[in-house]
Parts: sequence; C-alpha cells; structure tokens
Amino acid sequence: MAQYLRRVLTLLTGLAVARLGVADDTTVLRSAGHVHSRDGVSLTAKSTTADLGSHKLLVGSAGQLRGIDFDGTVFTPRENAQVKEPGKAASWMTFKEPNLLYAVDENRDEVRLFTYDPEVGALTGEPRPFQGTPGAVHLAFTQDQKRLIASSYGKGAVDIWDSSAADGTLQLLMTIMLVGAPGPDPAVQTQLRAHQGVADPTGKFVVVNDLGGDMIHILDAAADSYSISNVVKTDPGCGPRHGGFLQLDGGTQATHYVVVCEINNMVHLFSVSYGDTAAGLTYKHVHAVSTFGAAFPPVNATTARAGELLIAKSGAIYVSNRLTGNQTDSISHFALEAKSNDDTTPQLVFKSCVSSGGVGPRMMSWSHDEEVMFIANMNGVNGLVALKKDATTGVLDGVPLGVLTNEAFAPDQPVGQGFGPMFVQEIA
Repeated sequence: MAQYLRRVLTLLTGLAVARLGVADDTTVLRSAGHVHSRDGVSLTAKSTTADLGSHKLLVGSAGQLRGIDFDGTVFTPRENAQVKEPGKAASWMTFKEPNLLYAVDENRDEVRLFTYDPEVGALTGEPRPFQGTPGAVHLAFTQDQKRLIASSYGKGAVDIWDSSAADGTLQLLMTIMLVGAPGPDPAVQTQLRAHQGVADPTGKFVVVNDLGGDMIHILDAAADSYSISNVVKTDPGCGPRHGGFLQLDGGTQATHYVVVCEINNMVHLFSVSYGDTAAGLTYKHVHAVSTFGAAFPPVNATTARAGELLIAKSGAIYVSNRLTGNQTDSISHFALEAKSNDDTTPQLVFKSCVSSGGVGPRMMSWSHDEEVMFIANMNGVNGLVALKKDATTGVLDGVPLGVLTNEAFAPDQPVGQGFGPMFVQEIA
C-alpha cells in the first residue's frame, strides 16, 4: 500500500515550481487584441496550435444570467441566452440533463429553475421559483442527483430538496439548521454560515463548510435523514469556505478532504476515515499551508480573502486569492507530495501563482477537458479570463487565452463595483 500511495503522490505532483504572472507584476488588460503588463509593455495575446474547441459557458452576475461562447481566444455573448434579473444574484448554478438549470438568488429565498438547451446554448421561458431558506450561495446534487443541497450563508442552514421529478420540480424535504457557536471574527463570524455542501464519493454523506462557525458539519445522507453525525472543528478565525474530496488509493471511498479558509487564507488537508461509529465519517488533520506562496504575499494581508478551491483530475489543487491589494488578484497552485522517502503522508506543496487577470476572482472552473481554467472576476477591468493549463506540470499560463471585460456585464456601472461575473461553468 505504501508503495502504491507513493506512486500516486508522484503522479499528482507537478514537475517544477513556476513563478509566472505574479499578480503584482502582470495586470492583464485587453486592448486591440493585446495583453498589457502594468508597466505598459505590450504582450502578444496567447496563441496556440492546439485546437481548444468551442465552449458554451453559463455565467451568473449581479442582475443577470448570460450564455457566452469561447472559441479558444474570444468570448462571445449569445443573444439567445440572456436573462436580466434586476436585484437578483445568480451566484451559483448547477445543471441536470437534459435541460434543467438551477440557480440560487443569494439576495432572496428562492432557487430558480431555468430551461437551458445545451445543444444551441439557449435559455428559454420564464424561470420557476421554489421558496427555500434565504441567502443560499451554493448548490450541489447528491451522487444520484435525486437530492439537491442548497447552502445558506445568510441563515446558517442547509435545504434538502427532492430533485427527482422529470420536469425539474423541486420539493423541499427539510431544512437542517447548523448548531454551534460562531467564530471570533467580528466582521464575518456573527453567526453560523453554511457556504458549501459537498457529497462524498460514496453518496452516504454530505459535508457542509461553515464559514461562520469554523466547522465542517458531516450530514448522514442514509435513508434521507441528513442528521448531523459529526462536526469537525478548524482553527478559530479560519472560515472554511469551499473544499473537495480526494481519492488517493484508487478506491471508491474518499481518502482525504481539502478545504480553503477564507478569513485566514489557509488551505487545510484532512485524512478521511469511514467507520461503523455514530460519527460515520471522521477527519484527521494532516497539513496546512498559506494560500500565498512565500514569494507572492498580498499587499494587504488584513483584507485578503481566499475564494474558490478547485481540484483537477490529477489531484492538483487551485485556490483563488481575493482582496489582496495587488493590482490584480491571483490563482495559487498546489500539489500533493509525500512527506519524505520513508513517510508517504501527503503534504500540500506550493507550486505556482498567476494573476487572475482581474480583481475579486470569486469562482473558477474547468473546461470539460481540463485544458482551460475559466475565472470569474467580479471587479476590475477584466471579468472573464481563460488560462491554459500545462497538461504535465499543472501550471497555469500567466498570459490569458482570452478575456471579456466587465463592461460587457454592466455597461452602465463604474468598474470596481462588483457587477462582474460571480459564476462561470462550461455546460456543453
């Protein structure tokens, strides 16, 4: 087993440390087909001989949903895929085949159902609202897609929806209120705040990252009970935001869980154990590192807030750094490496950092083939940014394949007011 795990960790590890496109050194601005650095030197927009294909993206921002095509170099908004929703915020969406698109409205108490045709990339008809707990910021299906998990940042609760109906109709089965004391941060941790629910690979559990309470709540999904079977505590003032499971032994169960903490900008790695005890799923802390590499600190460490965590199929881990005070924010890249030749315990190792191309990268996601990372920057000049990922090292190229400015999302609003994209995902 130790030899197998060592081989897996070697596979997951990038081959070199790269220092590309530091956020303080490279600010990406699109102008006349070029990318410009902070000092005004023109950098030719990234060209590639590889066929990156066509990507149909769904983008959520303040007041609207947009369908946008990306051909490898250019983002093109689609006229047949725009829904304007003044006052609403589709900050997270999830899709169920063949044509069901669910979106939160984090400003209200609704999960909306849209009809989306992935073949032509069209949003059609009026959305159907389903009333739930206010302030939902994340949606995730269980493994069988018969349940939809909505995490409420505003109320510290999790809604469990029956999503089994063929026409997409949702039925609220229950609301789970998180229990515990909030953390010490006076600005953010005034209450418990469910920021994300994640189903484990077996489908037996859902884990909820509680940014307000510095906890990870384990829900037992067996027999639709969703009772809280275990609570994992993180460091005080950590603020666990988004995470994901890892399967390092090639089995059907998770071996590890990795989570990014928004408030103290740390990435934590836990080992995961399945047992017959009442806890069901247990965590053991393994390692933690800063979301910033030693050579890439934020200008303002007191305001910096980590955002998204994204795991590649290779096991490489990517984290967005926001509110850094740098001219643009950044994406950090980590790999898992064995602690030593004699100890195969995985450790988080910083590998590289690139500019996000804008300010406030709230979310990022992969193209279906994982050749491209799409980044949603809420502020700054550039909104959508596409970066190429090296297939061998996992390092992101600091020169974007393409960008779409935030003016495309809010032409009547001043830059920097948070009207840029909050969510981006390739659907077809």
